[in-house]
Amino acid sequence: MSQSMQGIRPAPARTARFFGIPAGFPVLYVAAAIGAVMLAFEIYLLVHWVTGPNFVRVPYGPSEPPQWMKTVMDVSQWVWPVITAYGTWLMLLRPWLKEGRVSIWGLMIPVIMLTAVYDPASCYFHNWFGYNAYFLNYGSPLPGGVPGWQGFAEPGAMIAWPIIFLPCVYPFLFIFAAWGCGKLMGALRSRFPTLPGWMLFVLCLLFALFLDVVLEGNFMMRLGWYAETGLSLNAGAYYQLPWRNAIGAAFVFSAMGALFFFRDDKGHIFVERGAERFPRHSTKEVGLRFLALLAAIQLIMICGYHAPIAFHEKYFQGHWPESIASKTYFNGHMCGYDTPRPCP
Repeated sequence: MSQSMQGIRPAPARTARFFGIPAGFPVLYVAAAIGAVMLAFEIYLLVHWVTGPNFVRVPYGPSEPPQWMKTVMDVSQWVWPVITAYGTWLMLLRPWLKEGRVSIWGLMIPVIMLTAVYDPASCYFHNWFGYNAYFLNYGSPLPGGVPGWQGFAEPGAMIAWPIIFLPCVYPFLFIFAAWGCGKLMGALRSRFPTLPGWMLFVLCLLFALFLDVVLEGNFMMRLGWYAETGLSLNAGAYYQLPWRNAIGAAFVFSAMGALFFFRDDKGHIFVERGAERFPRHSTKEVGLRFLALLAAIQLIMICGYHAPIAFHEKYFQGHWPESIASKTYFNGHMCGYDTPRPCP
């Protein structure tokens, strides 16, 4: 698996400027500094959540998920940690311990797991989706910790962030999508060598949109893992897929694919530039690359998905269909059935 992931053919190296930054500029230093600040804030966020009043389970009742849905979630909740642990060993720990080698794909696993904390961030102004509260949850780490949070939240009634399931399923989804988009860009560049970079991105965006419709709209959401509101594919069903989510996810997948495809002549992605100044795979080099990658991935998520969708939801609140608002395991007691608050 890890060897095949290394097989993305990078774009031809460019010795000129990239995003206006000279080729020799140590981007790694700046990106790692940003990543260190973001990691420190996330640690604060998690400590504030665990030690504060919001660390309370959101109950899924009185509505009961169907038995098949409960079974799927029970299995998913405990199988995915095993898959993630094995992937961590295969892609990160084994190469590091046996060969002294740490690949960017191996670093992606802890980075993506940390990024999963911000999955509810698009509810900054209004709650527009809900995880299935049948999953083990203790509320959400964001309300009360992120400055200015406006989405409704109180202990026992908020986004029911799946504390075990989501951080473990996140790496599979995003690493697979980023790798697939990078492979597609490589295949297109090989077939059409004169195709400009922006066209590669646009074509990848269309592919990623199709990928998200298949993965989310016809698999993950049908299993009842979460439910979303807004102008949607399969409108009115509990598994409806809002177009804003599909477009935002496609942009993020494509941006991550581009991050791994466009490399310099040393094989470094943009935020790794300058890593050659340190002994290869030394503790300091790996630490700086980890922080730089954390900054890149989380900024892509915030700027490409969470912020645009949060502002879209602020001004264009999505309708909560009866199939979601009437089920407490989806509405999280934020609005709708069994609450005094009507849904938008």
